[in-house]
Amino acid sequence: MRIDNYALSLFQACPLKYHLRMNCGWVPLRKSPALVFGGAFHAGLEHWYNTGSEEGALRAVEEEWGAINTGDDFRTVLKCKAVVKEYIKNYPAEGWQVLELNGEPVVERAFTIDTGLRLDDGEPVEYGGVVDLLVVQAGNVWPVEHKTTSRMGGSYEYQFKPNNQITGYTWLAKQLVAQHGLDYKVRGGIVNAAGVYKSGKTKFVRYFNTRDDLDVARWLRDLKTQCEQIKRYERAGEWPMNTASCTAYGGLCDYHSVHTLSNEQEQESLLEMSYHKEVWDYENRQ
Repeated sequence: MRIDNYALSLFQACPLKYHLRMNCGWVPLRKSPALVFGGAFHAGLEHWYNTGSEEGALRAVEEEWGAINTGDDFRTVLKCKAVVKEYIKNYPAEGWQVLELNGEPVVERAFTIDTGLRLDDGEPVEYGGVVDLLVVQAGNVWPVEHKTTSRMGGSYEYQFKPNNQITGYTWLAKQLVAQHGLDYKVRGGIVNAAGVYKSGKTKFVRYFNTRDDLDVARWLRDLKTQCEQIKRYERAGEWPMNTASCTAYGGLCDYHSVHTLSNEQEQESLLEMSYHKEVWDYENRQ
């Protein structure tokens, strides 16, 4: 069984949401402004860390925005370009170096590694994801995750410990360091956050989230348990709905409008009208 952080997060939020996205492939035709902005911001930073060209980074933002072609609040393409320019200005000299593996910098790279876990039927569990950056700082390797938010406050950092993505990517980085025979420690991950607001200055904060061996061991145990649950639902053909996630984080689930309908035929009609099918493949993500 192969699972990445995105699929795992969907399942933890709601098994039925996982099923609609991962198994059925349904994706909303219209993306949220926050998702559009985050994708374009990632594209800009990917180009910046690969080339060091500010001009190229801003062009990458425009190209990504043109491909997704949406966004209807204060998070516009001009705002995104401005935030990328502010980011580059805010970090004129980095305290880290981007790690290279096999001669290539680890910038927006996909990895999949066998966890060594085996499900009850003997099937191996592989875990992966797309790492925004792997960096070396003070003799340690850190996976870095870029995040954009309009809610950066005193409690913002609490969501990252415990956090499955940071712990999972810590485990992933440990495996990569060992596989390549590198003399580094991996002590956790870095959340590279940008607070973006309708009015007011953009805030840039980096949160260092440490993980020890016990944290990683617990994550691996939980991963096996959740993969077993996915297999049980697949065998049964039944995917329960977690209604606590319908309006989580102050917004609506992507499939909220579908599940306000009781009739399955009406649900299917809405899916065919307002969604399209797209296979999730993080290893070949555009």
